[in-house]
Amino acid sequence: MHIEFCRKSWKGFNLLSNKSMTLFLLFLIPWIGNAQVQTYHGRVFDSKGRPLEFANVIALSLPDSVVTKATVTNDTGEFTLSLENLIDKPIFRVSLIGYQTTFSTQDKIDSITLPTSSVQLAEVVVRGNKKAFSMRDNKLVCNVAGTVLSSESHVNDLLGKLPGFYMQGDQLKSINQGSIMYFLNNRPATVQEIARLDVRTIKHIEIDRHPGARYSGEVGCVVAIHTNSLLEGISAFLHSYSRVNHRLTQGVGGEIRYRYKRFSITLGADYTVYQSQPQQENTFELLNTATQWKVKAEDTKKKNRNKEQSYFANLEYNFTDQHQLNVRYTRRPSHTNVYMVGHLSVWKGNEYINEDFDNNRSSHSTEDNINLYYRGNLSKHWMIDFSTDWYQQRNTAEQNLQEKTRFTKIDSRGNSSLWGFSPRAVYQIKRTKLEMGVDWSKSVIQSSTTLNIDDALPTDNKIQEIKKAGYIGANWSTPNERWNFSLALRFEKTNKCYQNNTTNTESQSYAYQTLLPSFALSYSLGQWTHQFNYNSSIAYPSFSQLASGDIYINRYNIKESNPSLERSVVHNVSYDCSFRWLYLSVGYTYTYRPILETFELDSYKGEHRIKVIPQNLNHMQGFKLIANAAPRFGFYEPRYMLGYIQNFITLPASKGGSAYSISKPFVILALNNGFTFPGQWVLNIDYSYNGAGSSGYIEYSSSSSLNCSIQKQFFDKRLQVNLKLTDILNTSTPRIKGKLHGVLLNGRSWMDSRTLRLNAIWYFNQHRTIKKHSSISSEVNRL
Repeated sequence: MHIEFCRKSWKGFNLLSNKSMTLFLLFLIPWIGNAQVQTYHGRVFDSKGRPLEFANVIALSLPDSVVTKATVTNDTGEFTLSLENLIDKPIFRVSLIGYQTTFSTQDKIDSITLPTSSVQLAEVVVRGNKKAFSMRDNKLVCNVAGTVLSSESHVNDLLGKLPGFYMQGDQLKSINQGSIMYFLNNRPATVQEIARLDVRTIKHIEIDRHPGARYSGEVGCVVAIHTNSLLEGISAFLHSYSRVNHRLTQGVGGEIRYRYKRFSITLGADYTVYQSQPQQENTFELLNTATQWKVKAEDTKKKNRNKEQSYFANLEYNFTDQHQLNVRYTRRPSHTNVYMVGHLSVWKGNEYINEDFDNNRSSHSTEDNINLYYRGNLSKHWMIDFSTDWYQQRNTAEQNLQEKTRFTKIDSRGNSSLWGFSPRAVYQIKRTKLEMGVDWSKSVIQSSTTLNIDDALPTDNKIQEIKKAGYIGANWSTPNERWNFSLALRFEKTNKCYQNNTTNTESQSYAYQTLLPSFALSYSLGQWTHQFNYNSSIAYPSFSQLASGDIYINRYNIKESNPSLERSVVHNVSYDCSFRWLYLSVGYTYTYRPILETFELDSYKGEHRIKVIPQNLNHMQGFKLIANAAPRFGFYEPRYMLGYIQNFITLPASKGGSAYSISKPFVILALNNGFTFPGQWVLNIDYSYNGAGSSGYIEYSSSSSLNCSIQKQFFDKRLQVNLKLTDILNTSTPRIKGKLHGVLLNGRSWMDSRTLRLNAIWYFNQHRTIKKHSSISSEVNRL
């Protein structure tokens, strides 16, 4: 085992030669700290050059060997030790169970060898309770390893029990506006990669509910997952998933990895067939009219089969301990078949129309993604990373709709390509970190649709969007690490061009420029941490909202895209507090020009119909309060969450009416109960309740879900089996209603969601970490 040190001092500061940074650094000089602090940084490895976690590094002062400060290494073997009082010749003691303790002076810190200890220890069980929640670098840290959370069968089930998230049926929901960006071991990862992650390898999760300038404007929350370290040799895992409801859903997948010293290659594949039988019911009714007009549509998907495949290859090569290269290729083909039967009821004054319809839809889609990522430490103070991505999606769809009086055939085709790159540089000296970077991406979305009817127009359009952004930020902490302050600024410019080839009209061009500031201040004392945040972000419309054209639903309902949609700007102010296993968050959000799916009355050939179209409204406000508790009582580990959310929005006036506001609050409650029994048995009983309330102009009824799961591990933890019952009471689907532009909507989309799930995972020498960085992940999420 050897250990590498590098001493930091103010002399390093004088080596900075970049004149463009001088003024900014001078502004930070009062914060950087006084010259009476000595900072030592290093990494700990074993005799084979592998990083060691939890190695103790202790600084001793002479002549009495008094302990002045101590720290432990992280999962990459790194540590930082700051000595507030000057010590002439400190001695460093490095120790780790299984290795001989070694002492070193400053003259011999370049290379220290710790021989493996020859003492054999008897088998012991060490138990300790980490804090459930803590704040670090203005982020909420949630411990997973050693808790009942590590027994969850899916990452979404785990995240749904953490502050700021909740489950609604099978869907993970966040209380924050904007998209969720995932990181895996400090590198961004896709939703698909996170979904296939083995939960039991997760050590802890960092949640940044107020992301700063580093991230794209539409990112509303950042989730960073940290897992166990890699092992050399061959390792693999194989998982099987089954779900029984009205239909049987089955999936199988796995991956195999080979690692030798600085080289690692991973191959993986998944194959899943999803089946369900959802139903929906929507009613549109005109208000304040002399003549009654109401349309009620009911449908059931008798066949809803979605076959998904995923293949990936990942190559990682570490040139040295300071430089890493990662290349990844992913391919995801999918095929969907839907057969839907339905019923239309129409009231037009004294006339009543009653008719049935059936709809067959088949679609194919293929996604390809190539990612390259590099990270390197140029010196003691400078680190850079660079990522570039290429992504392409091709899809075709065919729809045959048989109505009472006619047959409708709709064919559509699409092609999307994205490319982007993101260089970043970080400079760190003592307790101050400076970060700067650039994001650039180009998106080209093409789609076409042909129909044999004239109710909806055929489409042949193209939208091109180029996004450029630059950011700079600083983070500083006091010597005792009680205070932490960060300040950042991001400038984002978007150019968008829309071309409609169907009408041969001139292209429409749009441009936006947005300045997004953010800052955070936190204070820690004992087990208390307080944090105040302000951040601003952008919510972009999805590409389907911009350029999908007309979508024919039935004779009385049509959906349109809106290429003139503007981005929304979101401002968020919040206060967060944590104490041991308690966490509290209070926040206020103001959204300028929010994007909402609206509906209004339209006419075609003298007949009324409802047109659904995304639009920008004036503004929207929101208030949120979230309280979490995660105590631990031996084998019983409960987690409680109580949330209060209230949104305020003023809706435009309808013809002959006046504007009105809606602000119905709703309450979120989650009671998660985990029990760990001898013999590696784990039982979970979870209950969640989402109260009635409003979001935008839509009002939701209350809903709830009761789930129960039991897990057992076999063959020395090589086989893990999880059996889960979900939505036992069949109460997880809310009803919705909304009033806009003189039209009343009542709707419900549901299915019998009572399911039995079986997950089985085989492990073969399995400890892994996925390393990937993406420069276009936020753009892919908009497709």
